[in-house]
Amino acid sequence: MESDSSELKEHLVVLVLEHWSVAE
Repeated sequence: MESDSSELKEHLVVLVLEHWSVAE
């Protein structure tokens, strides 16, 4: 379960970073 959580967190970070890049 920890592995899944880590992957999900990374995916979320990438999504947020991409969104921020577009916002700026």
